[in-house]
Amino acid sequence: MKGVYSWVYVDYKSNLWKFSIKDNGELSYAVMYSEGKWTKSSIIDSKATSYSIFIDDGGGVHLVYGNTKGELRYCTMKDNKWLGKTIYNLENKEYEIENIKMVIIGSNMHIFYAAISKDGSDHGIILHCLWNGSKTNVTKVEDIILKEDIYDYYSIKTTYRNDICLFYLSDDGDEVSFNYSIFQNNRWRESKRLYGIQGEEIYFDVKIENTGIHILNKSKENSIYHLDHVIVDSNQNLSYINISSGKEDIRDSLIFKKDDKIFATWLQNDSIYYSLFLGDKWDEPTSAINNSEEEIGRYNIFLDDRGTNYIASRSVYGTKGLDLFIYDPVDFLYTVKSDSHKEWTEVILNNKETKVFKEELGRVKEENKALVEKIDYLTSLDRKNQESIERYQIQLSRALEQKRKAEENSNIFVELQKKLQADYEEVSEILKLKEEENSRVKGSLDKYNSEISLLKGRLKKYELQEITLREDIISLNKINNSLKDEVNIFKEENEELTREIIGYKRLDEENKEYISNLKQVINDLKEEVLVIKKEISLLLEENRRLNTELEIERNQSVMERILKRRS
Repeated sequence: MKGVYSWVYVDYKSNLWKFSIKDNGELSYAVMYSEGKWTKSSIIDSKATSYSIFIDDGGGVHLVYGNTKGELRYCTMKDNKWLGKTIYNLENKEYEIENIKMVIIGSNMHIFYAAISKDGSDHGIILHCLWNGSKTNVTKVEDIILKEDIYDYYSIKTTYRNDICLFYLSDDGDEVSFNYSIFQNNRWRESKRLYGIQGEEIYFDVKIENTGIHILNKSKENSIYHLDHVIVDSNQNLSYINISSGKEDIRDSLIFKKDDKIFATWLQNDSIYYSLFLGDKWDEPTSAINNSEEEIGRYNIFLDDRGTNYIASRSVYGTKGLDLFIYDPVDFLYTVKSDSHKEWTEVILNNKETKVFKEELGRVKEENKALVEKIDYLTSLDRKNQESIERYQIQLSRALEQKRKAEENSNIFVELQKKLQADYEEVSEILKLKEEENSRVKGSLDKYNSEISLLKGRLKKYELQEITLREDIISLNKINNSLKDEVNIFKEENEELTREIIGYKRLDEENKEYISNLKQVINDLKEEVLVIKKEISLLLEENRRLNTELEIERNQSVMERILKRRS
């Protein structure tokens, strides 16, 4: 699970709450009370993929987490019970929620998370979920290309104007681009690329100042680990300064401000190193904690300091064992004098001695705090008494001066009083007239307000009618477009039918001409048939005549033969 650092919350009673996700996906927490023992780990939910917490000014714990179902869930503790609900579901179940970060501004909770493909592809999406407790609005901020050896892809920072700055990495192939975008006036501005980073195992941290942006880059190139400082000024000009380079791994580097100075701190072989920015270069790195007996890692922490009514979150270092010991960089760093020399504070490496020292230091701080509060109270009380004495002296002087002037000017005062009385009566009459006029104006205003309300009602009615008419116009336009389409189809069909009719007419004329020719041929044939019939009739008549003659000749021949025989 990438981008998941354990969260620690130190409440106003100095109880320590530790939240974490186990390897089996169980989201749980345990509490260490003043006696120094952990409670049994309590499970909040299972199958979690990422989480983040936020502590409000009242000490309320707000927890947001994702699970393997693609659900983004919110829960908070009330009466020692966790109450939760699902605020969003990923539409594409092929993606999984990772690397949740959040911040509460006003009444809105801004939740950021990365949607990572479950099939192992290199495509990811950074999303922004804006939730006001009832309504959820999710915006896709950026598409990013993932790189296997990058643990944390993006960072969220807020400005003094409550703008939200998103800094993120994306693999460009030959280098990793470092980009940023700003959520301002409820919208995301266009993303910008600041620069490219060469190498592997890239990690970054950001500190925003009024004069510019300070970025800490860690990378590995050709087996050499580099820690670089990039400054982006108000004109977006870039400056690059190397802090440290070597063959030893650099982990979890942080950049922060203390005593108006910029510091960088990082882990190296279970040792904590830090360096001071001198304005144009970095001081030689110095070891604060050397070769800790326990493994050290990064934690995110909320500290509830009721003395200052301020709950702050930041990143710190801590041991990984059961006896969690927090190394807060702002506590173990040396103090900076005006001449920029360093005065070392004693660092105790033994955990038991450190705890005793911390407890003693806490007790002294509490006593010192009580004394400071008492001194402040007495100083404030003395200041108030002094101010009261001075105020009474001024009032007494004024009263004596007024008495002297009153005695000297008593006659003038009487005349002035009479004049004031006359002026008062005149002003009273004017005020009376003004009140009557105001009453008339108020009546007119009431009448005008009634008319305005009536007109607003009519206007609303007309607006509704306008909306209805617009909808009718849109509907009629749709119908008109449909009718136009049908008319066009009809025209095309009509043109086709016209062409067919012209063809039929041409064919009909050809048929008529053919029939006429055929009739003429028939008539000619009929005439020929009549002629042939006449010829046939003549031939038949001639044939009959010939037959008759032939028969006569036959009969005559026969008779002649018969007669010859008789003779």
